[in-house]
Amino acid sequence: MIVFQELSEYKLSEQKWDISDQKAKADLILSISPLELREIKDCETSNEIWLKLASIYESKGPARKATLLKRLILSKMNDEQNLNDFLREFFNCVDKLKAMDLEIADDLLSILLLYAIPDSYESFRVAIESRDELPKPEVLKIKLLEEFEARKNREPKHEDAMFARGKCQSKNSQRAIENPHRKDNEKPFKYKCHRCGKVGHMAKHCRSNPAPQSQQRRRNTQMTHQDCYPDKTSEFSLCIGGRSNLKWCLDSGASSHMCSNKEMFLSMKNMKRTLSLANNKSTEIMGTGTANLEIPGSDGTRSVKLHDTLYVPDLRSNLLSVTKITEKGFQVTFQENVAIIANQNLGTVMVAHKENGLYYVESPTFIAATAESKVPTLMEWHRRLGHLNERSLLELTRHEKVFGMKVGKEKLPVCEICIKGKQTQSPFPKNQAKRRCRPLELIHTDICGPMRQNSIGGSKYFVTFIDDHSRWCETYFLKNQNEVLDAFMDFKSHAENQTGNKIKTLRSDNATEYCSENFQKFLRVNGIRHETSVQYTPQQNEKLDEVLKCSKMKQNLDGKVCRIRKALYGLKQSGRQWYRKLDEKLSQYGLKATSGDPCVYFERRGRELTIAAIYVDDVIIASNNNARLNELKKALAKSFEMKDMGPIHYCLGIEIKQNANGDIEMSQRKYIMDILERFRMMDSKTVETPIDASNKLSAEMCPKTETEKAEMQNTPYRSLVGSLMYLSVSTRPDIAFAVSLLSQFNENYGSQHWTAAKRVLRYLKKTASYGLRFQRNSGALMGFSDADWGGNSDDRRSYTGYVFKFGNAAISWESRKQRTVALSSTEAEYMALSEACKEAIHLKQMIGEITGLCKSVVLQSDNQSALKLARNPVFHARTKHIDIRYHFIREAAERKDVELRYLPTGQMVADVLTKGLFKPKHGKCISEMGLENLCGKSPKQFNNVGEVLGHIVD
Repeated sequence: MIVFQELSEYKLSEQKWDISDQKAKADLILSISPLELREIKDCETSNEIWLKLASIYESKGPARKATLLKRLILSKMNDEQNLNDFLREFFNCVDKLKAMDLEIADDLLSILLLYAIPDSYESFRVAIESRDELPKPEVLKIKLLEEFEARKNREPKHEDAMFARGKCQSKNSQRAIENPHRKDNEKPFKYKCHRCGKVGHMAKHCRSNPAPQSQQRRRNTQMTHQDCYPDKTSEFSLCIGGRSNLKWCLDSGASSHMCSNKEMFLSMKNMKRTLSLANNKSTEIMGTGTANLEIPGSDGTRSVKLHDTLYVPDLRSNLLSVTKITEKGFQVTFQENVAIIANQNLGTVMVAHKENGLYYVESPTFIAATAESKVPTLMEWHRRLGHLNERSLLELTRHEKVFGMKVGKEKLPVCEICIKGKQTQSPFPKNQAKRRCRPLELIHTDICGPMRQNSIGGSKYFVTFIDDHSRWCETYFLKNQNEVLDAFMDFKSHAENQTGNKIKTLRSDNATEYCSENFQKFLRVNGIRHETSVQYTPQQNEKLDEVLKCSKMKQNLDGKVCRIRKALYGLKQSGRQWYRKLDEKLSQYGLKATSGDPCVYFERRGRELTIAAIYVDDVIIASNNNARLNELKKALAKSFEMKDMGPIHYCLGIEIKQNANGDIEMSQRKYIMDILERFRMMDSKTVETPIDASNKLSAEMCPKTETEKAEMQNTPYRSLVGSLMYLSVSTRPDIAFAVSLLSQFNENYGSQHWTAAKRVLRYLKKTASYGLRFQRNSGALMGFSDADWGGNSDDRRSYTGYVFKFGNAAISWESRKQRTVALSSTEAEYMALSEACKEAIHLKQMIGEITGLCKSVVLQSDNQSALKLARNPVFHARTKHIDIRYHFIREAAERKDVELRYLPTGQMVADVLTKGLFKPKHGKCISEMGLENLCGKSPKQFNNVGEVLGHIVD
């Protein structure tokens, strides 16, 4: 930033000021893009350029304020993000808002900062919120940084490694080698060492001085004991091994031996850790094991076996840790061009030659030796084998069942972990302690929450207070846990005023809201003793356990049998138990359930036929013998409490009538009127067809933006489609395709879809009195199948439609979109035939089982190619890609379950179930289905067709 100050302040000459201004102007011009030069072409001084750029890019308008405020409110720190960087960005945004004269209150700023930190800081957030006052933003920032540093210190430390580059030997380092005990500010030591003859150190500090025998024995003893990595360092040992051509660099800063070549390891175990490098970067440690360091010598190739070497693939060179080498009793002497690794007993072990300022290990002459770990103790084997008992451990050793397992003769010491693991908690007494003699001597309390759903008042918690003497319970709703003290003060005033007694003791768990400073201070001031239960022991506060949880019912209720006071529909197992009971009684009376529908029972005695249809606890009975009908009703009345509704007129929203000539009519006029009134369409204009044949609905009509979707959410589209769906599957096949099409947009519907749904209501208003008329002795079962190839404009799938008529009226129909894309109209018709064939076999079995008259079902289609494919069982190229499930039609046709016939397209009844039609074709199709205007037809009472036995309660 360039700061402009008055010339008089520094007493600069005009010429000197011009030079500085020209330099600043040049810096600014060189720092901006060519497009921005147009904006400053009229500026003469650097000050004018700066102010011009500031006016362009430092906007202080409402849009800039809104952007910064939105960024501040929505800021959220990630777990991987550095806290210092996040706080810098956060308060930088605050400073910019202040510069725009937009001050944010400290409390609001602290709240925003609290909820901007990650969820891993939840405990810190709760601790801050539990205070009486929120800290200032600057104080909160300091607390956050302290918490961040504390968490960093608790994390496991990384392995440290320093790979030296360039000149690593200076005069100071050389002096440190000569006398490592001399400090930098001390004068050089002028006397000569009588051991090596060099000036600068004494004999006791000489590296060539062999260590005493006692010290060497102590070092060898220390080398034999190693613990598991990574708690302690590993051993360094030598043995004969393989061969490798990679060099090893001698590194005085590495904490462990490290190798980047996996092939140099004799054995390895996987491990995931982080390695810190000297350049403040880090890399991954992928494993640890025993590595081979091979060195060519005059007497052949020798190798060094390095235990607990780290496998670091990203290292540029293998590292030998000087620290690990010296810890094992070896000496490392750095000279001008070489570094010597020696031992008193072994002599020179390795020689590292200097290359480019670094020391690389080369040809040593040494005698191979190996240091072994000591024999594990019995306690170590006990822990390794999952705390196995002493007897089994000795048996494993005696029978050599574990390879390499050797233990001493010592006994297994006491294992504290085993003792703690085998401890059990004593049962709590079943008998409750005696109640207190007076009210308010002891109050039990506990808090419950947060709940998944807030209460009407926005509360998430509730707290209960129970008097031990009277079991009097008070409940208070809380919006947060900090309101517990206010609730207790309210309860105390109310309870003491009503009873005239004082609260003596309050018993609770160890929750922070009860142990807070304010709550404890209030208890001390009022002389109330606070009793807390032991952690994880809710039995000590069992009165609350009965309120906040479910109390278990006693097994023995004094020889009494309890009857549940609950409706039949509310029990989970009620449906199955009711059906089993009803099935048992109907079977005793001679009725048998059909295999196709277990809720339809029948009995056939010669020419007499009795049918019973079950819907939960509503039973419809039909018979052509009045005597048998009355007999069955009396039998059911003896077994169940029932109400005889008489001849059937209305059932499940369906109006049922019988004409004088025996025809049966089924309609839903009242249900349609209810729908029209509910959706306020009673005064709407009528239409001739349920769906516009010239306007196809598609996903392109769905809302795209969230605003458009929100506007459509207020329309009861799904409710309307659900109401129409029950109508379409009961008595109105003419709207089946429209309902199937509209239901595809339930998740995202637009205004055009809503208009199409209301068109169905307008059509129903015109045809409210339409229904199905079943004529007496009208014929046999016949099916019609059709498909609309590629009818869906979104995914180009076809529509399947089929209808089955029993005589002159439809009894079963369906309209649905096919599951896969058909490659031709023949393939679409073929798949539709397979779906219709399944329904045909189901109806054939049921009708044949009841009447014994249905032999084969005629199934008609208007596509001759599809009929030929269904009749031809030979597999060929035209059908090999079709799903095998659709070839079911061939087997059914071969077994004579269905009889396939051709019907011209102009006479196809199922055409109305696959697409929207215009008025002439639509009227013809629904007329062929037996759907007609029933208005003005007077019903005749009958006794041999149907009776309703409703509301049966066991």
